[in-house]
This record gives sequence, structure tokens and C-alpha cells, in this order.
Amino acid sequence: MSQPEPFDDENEAFIKTLVATYVPKAVTSQEIEAHVEKDMVLKDLVAALEGGQWTEAVKCFKPFESKLFRSVDLMRSQRIIVPESLRSRILQLAHESHPGIISMKRKLRQKVWWPGMHKQVEKIVKSCKSCMIVSALDPPEPMRSTCMPESSGLRRAITVWMNLLVIVDYFSRFIEVIVLKEITAATTVKAFDETFCRFGMPETLKTDNGPQFRNGEFKSFCQEYGIEVRKSTPYWPQANGEVERVNGMIKKHLRISQVEDTDWKWNLQVQIQLLTPPQASHHLY
Repeated sequence: MSQPEPFDDENEAFIKTLVATYVPKAVTSQEIEAHVEKDMVLKDLVAALEGGQWTEAVKCFKPFESKLFRSVDLMRSQRIIVPESLRSRILQLAHESHPGIISMKRKLRQKVWWPGMHKQVEKIVKSCKSCMIVSALDPPEPMRSTCMPESSGLRRAITVWMNLLVIVDYFSRFIEVIVLKEITAATTVKAFDETFCRFGMPETLKTDNGPQFRNGEFKSFCQEYGIEVRKSTPYWPQANGEVERVNGMIKKHLRISQVEDTDWKWNLQVQIQLLTPPQASHHLY
């Protein structure tokens, strides 16, 4: 292994200034140097850089070998390699103002480095309640078109909106709206049992993440009849677009019925008739 060329006085002075300036607030370069002397892994790293013997403890540093060197401190390019005993403290200092994952990583990358630093930043921010409250939700998965089943009854989309169980068939656009006296897994399963006995068991059900669809009774029902359950993305109702389209229509006409003081069930039945293609059946129970 070729030995690195020694620094001239000008470069040595630059490195010393860099270390003194880039050390995070409340952590001095002398403190880092003292902790490096006690860190057995970094001692092995120094030996590896000088003699080329990469032990198991320092293999995680090996991919960065060409950028590692020791001057005043152990460095990776222009960043100080922090001993393990100081990493938690430096992470907490960088997290003081709750900057978020991206800003916290950028702030640390300007000054320090160690293997796995980015993952530790993500863990701290994602476990911080204050950061979770103010952070934006993750962007939803890209929308994907649903493959059309070969015939009706094989794949259906379902949801519970207010006290209505809404069922839509992907193939025929068949719509069924069932009024539930109470919204529980037991009443939902009973409604499915009655509906599927008339029209046949589906192969797939697309559901939202409502509690009645996470209940053991609903899961047992689907397992018993070999029904595959596919969950839509949480907090992203567009992922279950078939029933959300019907829900929008229901909401609109319930409001109209309330304003005009008319029979909401009859008005909804008429609208389902208009919304459902002629070849498909439709029901409101």
C-alpha cells in the first residue's frame, strides 16, 4: 500500500483551522481527540490506514478508504470522523431546533461523519413527537390503474361511510348500499354474508383501513371463503376510487334530501339507478 504524502505547512494549517471551525457547537476538537484515543475501533482504523490491515471492526470504513486520512483528527475528506462515544451527543445537538431529516443531515454532513450516520438521523427524527406533529405526510404511492376482472363478482370495492356499507363491482359497476344499524365487524360480516349468498363470493375485496375491516371476525370470514383482502393506502381515499366515487354521490344527495326534506332512501335509489350502467343490477337495502 502506498504511503500518503505528508502535508506541507500550508495544508496542515488549513486542516487545523477546518477542525477548529467545523466541530459542532459545544464539542471541542480536544474533546474529540481525547475520545478518539479511547475508541478501539478508531485505533484499528488508524492502524488500517497506516498498515493496510483492515480488521472486521473497521470493514465498514473500507469503501471510503481513498478519502480517509489522519492529520489533527481522523478525517473523511473535510469532515471529522466522530468516535462512537460522542455520536449520540452530536446527534442531539444537531436535532435541537427540530430541523427535520433533510436539514439535519445537511447540517451534519458539513462537519462530521461516521458509518450509518444518516440512518441514525432518520431514527431520531421519526421517533420525535414534536417532529412528527409538524412534518408533512409522506407522499402517496403513485396511482396505478386496476386490471379489469374477467367477469362480474370476482373483484369488489367496499367501504363504510357514515352508517352505510357501500359495495361496488369492478366489472359491471354494480352498486349496493346497505344501511347498518351499527358499524361493527359482526354487522359488516352479516351484511356480506347475505349479499354474497345472492350474488356469489368474490375473489378479491378492496377495502379501506376501517376498524371493522381489521377485526379478527372479518379476517376469519374472508379466510373461510378464500377471499383475498387488499388494503388501500392509509389517509389516501383515492386509492379506493371505485367506492369513493359512489361516496361522493351519496354525500351530495343526502344533503339535497336534507335541504328539501324528502325521502333520502328513495332519492339515493334513483341516483344509484342513474349511476349504474344498464347491464348491472343495483340495490339499496
